[in-house]
Amino acid sequence: MADIVVGSGPAGVAAARALLARGRCVILLDGGAVLEAERRAVRDRLAAIPPDRWDPAERRAYIDAQRGGTPGQVRRFGSDFAMEPAAVTFAEAGPVALRASRAVGGLSNLWGTAVLPFAAGDMRGWPVTADDLAPHYRSVLDFLPVSGRRDALSTRFAAGLPDDPVPVAPSVQAARLLDRFDRAAPALARLRMAAGMARQAVAPGCRRCGLCLAGCPWGLMWTAAGEAATLAARPRVDYRPGHVVRALSEGSEGAICHLADGTNLLGERVFLAAGVLESARILLASGLAGDELTLREARHAFLPALERWPHRTRPDRGPLTTLPQAFLELDDPAISPFGVHGQVYTWNDEYARDLTASYGARLPGSGPLWPWL
Repeated sequence: MADIVVGSGPAGVAAARALLARGRCVILLDGGAVLEAERRAVRDRLAAIPPDRWDPAERRAYIDAQRGGTPGQVRRFGSDFAMEPAAVTFAEAGPVALRASRAVGGLSNLWGTAVLPFAAGDMRGWPVTADDLAPHYRSVLDFLPVSGRRDALSTRFAAGLPDDPVPVAPSVQAARLLDRFDRAAPALARLRMAAGMARQAVAPGCRRCGLCLAGCPWGLMWTAAGEAATLAARPRVDYRPGHVVRALSEGSEGAICHLADGTNLLGERVFLAAGVLESARILLASGLAGDELTLREARHAFLPALERWPHRTRPDRGPLTTLPQAFLELDDPAISPFGVHGQVYTWNDEYARDLTASYGARLPGSGPLWPWL
């Protein structure tokens, strides 16, 4: 009898690969949502032309298509395919901005590709250790491309980079910043900090077109959707997109998935990898998690950074990426019992609009200042 994996996001495809490596047969289920044909056509039209030959108006339209959707939704390629509406995610959504995904590949269709192993100090009280996870990080690198370089971060995060990492070239701003980080490494270490190039799940060949957060036209930002397609072609995988699990139960013959269409699916075991919200929904509906669950999330904040050094080249001109450029890691128990992780982003096309919207109203008369900054 096959094992059932619910969800084709990063956790789901990783579980399916591990089961196949153990000789198991796998049934892989997901909601089946994919990018609409008309949005694929727009993406593919850009991918067929070198970035320096793009029509500026078409590039601008590609970026602007990310806006104008339902509040709380995150788009890629101008589509809401990867994120369910609030009414589907919650019975009473209220002010909660979280959303589930029923797309092939899950929320990896929307992520910013930043990847790091768990720090040993952050795993206190866990049933596994960093050493337990180390060989599995190496297994993940068999299918997950990770760009980066060996630098001060490598001493804290030895795992998680391939043997010969290929970095994505940093932006003009980031190159200057990373050079300063390298020269300041001893001083930062005395402050219990390490800083270096961001590790990104990006395949080699980045064109540095600046459209990362609108949707890479060439699909170089890794998503689990590609791995799901690869798994679907393997002989011991039965991939069934469009199958939403309502609840789980256990019978005398194995584990049972109760599907939204009213049918049941029997497997030896079920591996639930449907994302934090969909997995919670399934557990609650199955009577396996009591009456409520608590979602625990790390605190986070956003802070605009201003440079005090000039650049010979304008940061908003020429080749660049809009993914995280650098990581800063603080490990100081006097400040926090857990590690503090920082990500540095440099220029992207949305800054002027977002800064004006977020801070302009708080500082009357400052509207013209933010685009200039």
